[in-house]
Amino acid sequence: MEDIEREYYMKGVKELVEITKIDHSNVKLYIRREVISTSWAFLGLFLIRRGSILDESGNYKRKTIDQMDEKIKALLQDLELVQYLDDPEKCFQIGLEQASTSVTDSEKSCEPRIATELLIRYAIFLKTEERWEEALKELNEALEIDNTEANWFALTVKAEVLDNLGRIDEAIEDRKRAISWNTTSRDICDLAKAYQKKYMSCEDKNSEIAEEFLLNASDCFTRAVQLLRQEKRPEIHCAQGIFLREIGEIKEAIECFKRAVEVDTATKSRISFRHLFESLLFYYRESLDSEKGKIMHEMAYFYDVTSRKHGELTKETEQFLTEYEEEMATLTAYFQHYRQQPSLYSNGKTMSDIITSVVKEDDIEKWRVTVEEKEKYFRSQEETKLAKKKKEVLCSRCKGPVIERQLSVFPDPLEKPRSLKYPYDFYVIFSPTDRDWVCHILLETLEVSYGYKGAIAERDIRPGSTDIYQRVNLIQNCSKILVILSQKFEGNPECDYELSHALKRKHEENLENVLIPILRNVDGLHQSLRTITFLDAVDDCDWNKLINALESKP
Repeated sequence: MEDIEREYYMKGVKELVEITKIDHSNVKLYIRREVISTSWAFLGLFLIRRGSILDESGNYKRKTIDQMDEKIKALLQDLELVQYLDDPEKCFQIGLEQASTSVTDSEKSCEPRIATELLIRYAIFLKTEERWEEALKELNEALEIDNTEANWFALTVKAEVLDNLGRIDEAIEDRKRAISWNTTSRDICDLAKAYQKKYMSCEDKNSEIAEEFLLNASDCFTRAVQLLRQEKRPEIHCAQGIFLREIGEIKEAIECFKRAVEVDTATKSRISFRHLFESLLFYYRESLDSEKGKIMHEMAYFYDVTSRKHGELTKETEQFLTEYEEEMATLTAYFQHYRQQPSLYSNGKTMSDIITSVVKEDDIEKWRVTVEEKEKYFRSQEETKLAKKKKEVLCSRCKGPVIERQLSVFPDPLEKPRSLKYPYDFYVIFSPTDRDWVCHILLETLEVSYGYKGAIAERDIRPGSTDIYQRVNLIQNCSKILVILSQKFEGNPECDYELSHALKRKHEENLENVLIPILRNVDGLHQSLRTITFLDAVDDCDWNKLINALESKP
């Protein structure tokens, strides 16, 4: 358990125990009695949340008592809660018993609120234990006491229980009613999943009723995502992606899974990544040869980013190797050919080494031969590409080929920008030490994956033209200017020259957001940019923030 999570968990338990120790018989105000009995219910929920641990299949499951954090176990012993840890249901029974204590006539008006709150929390406990019928009984009792808008949460929990009992039609009606009272993205997503189940259960997918379920599911998923706004809920993006994949919309599903991975955090499970990567592998297998390069880059990018965020993806890689051995061999060859620079390693290892380490010992020789064949293919592709460029790109003065560094492995620029005002969406200022990152990560992601048209001096300056004037021209004709900051940036003559013209344009044209500094090293922030908000890419670039910055007005 993370330190902060542990700290808040322990504080919560301590506060709840302190409340439960108040002498119930001496409490005169009924509101306090409500707090005492409800605290027992919340204490029961705290005790069943012991943290999660990855099982052998790569899924998260609840920890056993022996697997719990040692500090938390010590605290529970000090607070004499171990007896309830073995049987958390006792906490709910004590709370219900205290709530049923007779009260004066003037206090009875508060009873429905007390009873429903306790019954709902008890039902949640029963739900986690998969005691569905018992949970349903408690929720029905809560709704009999209070069937008004104030008790919308009981309907939401009841719908979850009905889902698990296979009573989908009833669950849909309860969710629609709960949403009419209190609209949340999660409830709308759950309603969408219920419609999805109804659609998938239809034998004739072209029937009118099936079409209605499909449209309802699609509409609800869209509404759920729109309602998120800035809220980070990867599970909702994932749910929409699973729906789209089930109905055959694989490209749209991949975009949903990408959004889920982008908003995911290192403390959450890797389920978003698994859905995304499986979909990319399937799409790569089924796609045309002309599309495979773009898909392969996306697979490499997301495997790399997730490895850095979550650590080595051993269980996931084993699964992918079992189902997509050929595609994983191609990915390994891609890493081996394009990603061998030390700056692109993760924990001192190359991505190709990480994948190969998961291959079974009996299959390793065959695997290496397959990967070598795939790498030969990448080398052949690159040689063909360079040969074609040498024929097409000639110096305007001598008609000879341009210098070799301009025929590097930078991706080919797009024909049209996304911007309606400028010929380029962005220009990149960077030092030679960041060339590999700009080439293999930044341009591949922004141009290949997101469709922006970028410009860099090394690739986009016309042969035969004056280099320094062309650099200024590119800076003047782009929507945004990305400044890649590292230790070698400051003091580099080309970087200083380009940055001075970028700053000049910012001030002369009064463009508040035209410059986007991207920090690649903790000591790399340039003196002239210290007043500008920068994007931190020391460990990994936040692409969601960068895309938002590119989309903002200059």
